[in-house]
Amino acid sequence: MKRDIIKISDYFVTITGDNVWMTYWEIANLFNVVPISVSRAIKRMFKEGVLPEFEHSRYIRLPNGNHAYVYSLDVVTAMSFRFSTHYSVIFRKWLMDKAKEQHPPVFISFRTKDVYGC
Repeated sequence: MKRDIIKISDYFVTITGDNVWMTYWEIANLFNVVPISVSRAIKRMFKEGVLPEFEHSRYIRLPNGNHAYVYSLDVVTAMSFRFSTHYSVIFRKWLMDKAKEQHPPVFISFRTKDVYGC
């Protein structure tokens, strides 16, 4: 399975491609947290039903011959809101900037005339 990862360096977020799947220790390294914290947070998130595990988790063979679970971009995004580190803040800001680029603001005008007979 070809997979891409996210890297943060000097306030810049880079994604190596469109197919982001990362191991829990890669996510921990990305946000500069202890790997066991990420592992527990992911397990808790799946147990609580925040994201369905069968869609966002895969068991793959790594290039070094070992096997590991990898997690989707949705899980990485959720973990960025779970931890409050310098790198998670950079990722969240980058994520919000990307969302603003893709979806310009929408303005909704409500007409109140004749709603209450006024």
